Amino acid sequence: MHMDLPRLKVTCQVVQSEKDLKSCLELRKLVFVQEQGVREDREQDDYDRVDPTLESSGRRWKVKHFIAWLGSEVVAAGRARRTSMFGIKLERIAVRKEERRKHIGETLLHFMMREIQEEDAVIYLHSQTPVVQFYESLGFSTLGSEFYEESIPHFKMVFRRLPLPSLHSRLMHHISLRTSNMEHSLTFYSLFGFREVKNYLSSRYRSVLIESAWLGARLELMESADTQNSNDIFHKAVRNEHDSFQMSFDITWQCTSLQDFLDEVVNRAESQYDGQLTFLKTPYHESLGGFMVEAACFKDPDGFIMKLFRRVDLS
Repeated sequence: MHMDLPRLKVTCQVVQSEKDLKSCLELRKLVFVQEQGVREDREQDDYDRVDPTLESSGRRWKVKHFIAWLGSEVVAAGRARRTSMFGIKLERIAVRKEERRKHIGETLLHFMMREIQEEDAVIYLHSQTPVVQFYESLGFSTLGSEFYEESIPHFKMVFRRLPLPSLHSRLMHHISLRTSNMEHSLTFYSLFGFREVKNYLSSRYRSVLIESAWLGARLELMESADTQNSNDIFHKAVRNEHDSFQMSFDITWQCTSLQDFLDEVVNRAESQYDGQLTFLKTPYHESLGGFMVEAACFKDPDGFIMKLFRRVDLS
């Protein structure tokens, strides 16, 4: 019988240097070649490189490599490869043998999913049969029958826990919020994965439609075109809405720890956001719809309340 150890503080990143890529390849060699007997010339391929499109805005990446550290030691690695316009395959996921069953693989998978989640993308992988249950616990389902790769039994698995409907099939298209400073608000919401989809300009408003595939949500930010009176117009419109309006996002399956996710947001804010993150409530527990959750609330630049929560097992 195995007993899981407490979670460790693992740092995950997208590989952007040849040095880190070399560390990933060395770890994969230990796991797949030396431990599992895969031929070395079959373990590495033409996708084992740092994709230059990762730094090119507006271009679709082809492959992303991921690395995880425990302190200064590389303990896990993996990569995501675009196999078609709407297909992304997770592969070459390896955890150092002596560091397994410590939630390191789970932490890396959650990080990879946040980094590659896209609307309409089918995310899948080929799981070795002994770890199918592990991937099922993270939202993947088997598809088809068992097959062999490099003499090792596998199942194809597809991510289905949080299907993201297409642009044309959503019942609720978006939520509109008025803002007194468009650029400030765009930067704030980018901390949570929102990206600009469309930009509108009329005689009365500038509107920007933003979307977060990771949260499965769209927002329309609206700024008055009357720059001289924009603050007056804004405050008259929303002065009574802040206390009654709240956006809530269930991130149960997007992260393993609410506090770790909030730490990531704070770290991003320190380098990308020149405003002050206003927390109304630091992580707390409450009952929500029959479930116990841990939650945190804070305000956006215009005072609207945003709530993130995760379901927790307190039994």
